[in-house]
Amino acid sequence: MHNMRNFFILLLCFVGLSLTVYAGGAKAVNKSPEKARISFDVRNADIKDVLSVLARVSGLNIITSDEVKGTLTMRLENVPWDQALDLILAQKGLASERIGNVLRITTSQRYISEKQAKRRAIEEEKESERQKRSITAVIKLNYAKADYARNIITMLVYGKGAKPGLIVADVTNNSIIIRDIKENIIKAKRIVKDIDIQRKQVEINARVVQVSKPFERQLGITWGVTYETTAGDHTSLDTGYIVNLPSSAATGGIFDLVIGKIGPGANYNLDLQLEASQTQGYSKIISTPHIITLDNEKAKIESGLEIPYQEKTGEGNTSVTFKKAVLKLEVTPHITHNNKIMMELKITKDSPDWANVISGTGEPPIKKNEITSMVIVDNGQTVVIGGLIEETRAKTTTGVPGLMTIPLFGWLFKSEHLQNPHDELLVFITPKVIPIR
Repeated sequence: MHNMRNFFILLLCFVGLSLTVYAGGAKAVNKSPEKARISFDVRNADIKDVLSVLARVSGLNIITSDEVKGTLTMRLENVPWDQALDLILAQKGLASERIGNVLRITTSQRYISEKQAKRRAIEEEKESERQKRSITAVIKLNYAKADYARNIITMLVYGKGAKPGLIVADVTNNSIIIRDIKENIIKAKRIVKDIDIQRKQVEINARVVQVSKPFERQLGITWGVTYETTAGDHTSLDTGYIVNLPSSAATGGIFDLVIGKIGPGANYNLDLQLEASQTQGYSKIISTPHIITLDNEKAKIESGLEIPYQEKTGEGNTSVTFKKAVLKLEVTPHITHNNKIMMELKITKDSPDWANVISGTGEPPIKKNEITSMVIVDNGQTVVIGGLIEETRAKTTTGVPGLMTIPLFGWLFKSEHLQNPHDELLVFITPKVIPIR
């Protein structure tokens, strides 16, 4: 009875599968296992039973791990067996690996973990083998910097994501210390040979011309009445000024005029004094800085002064800091392949504004002027940079309110002070490539 019960259970399993296999025998669509097709119409079928059917159809041996379990409900008609296998594996989160005529099936998670472990083992074996074959070499550099050479070697020899050997930049001795297999050291030496070359130098001659044209004009007037007084046998002359607006200039032209007596028999005279001064000047300051720098290396020339400023600290004390008010020229030359010179220029002219000092401290604000430019010139050609022009125009009028505005006669009741200084900065830059000897 027990054997009979097992027979019926096995029979029900095969009936539940409801499988029609088109492979082999008279019902095969293709007699070759590689081209065999299969049809499924199952409900809650055990996945291992389904895989067992696929094994018979494909002619392969199938091994499943313990994690492969569960049931399947599906209906497939006349589908290639390998396509049906892929669909089943994707549905259940499984992965397969074929070794000869054996198909190993396990969960995707376990498959990935095994592959990662195998990859690590291979890498560790390679690293161990590399350590056994590694040698140490010191590559001396003449012109290239050690940090730059190390970065280039790391990128070109080992590539992105590759594990490099031990490579150290010896900045003190400008050398590269590398420990690796002989093949990689040979590659590193070839790279150093290509990049460790003498760079050309650029001689930069500059002429800085600062032109200053001060201009100042002052007009003043003083006029009034003089009269004679007699005391005993002596006569004195007293003056009473009606308008007293003289020029503030220490020196200047003075025109003095006395106009007769006013009225018959009167002792009064009209006294008029005009003052005028005008100052014009011209000054030119020329500096000729000279510097040599490597190709693609910045050169800087700076001249000026530092102005002390008082600052309050957190404890209520006062500290002194210095701010620069300088003329600064920065040039970064680049020699092109056709022997031209491309220059990145930055010219800064900062100066103290003593005419507008800060009240209470006497500290001047800093006037800032800056030019940034990129130019290309021939070897030995001169480029002129201008544009730093400063012109100030100030006019001050002092006089008697109301009367100073009278047409034509208003000048008798006012004085004027006009200032119009003009400053201009010109920079002449001549770069020249120094031949390598």
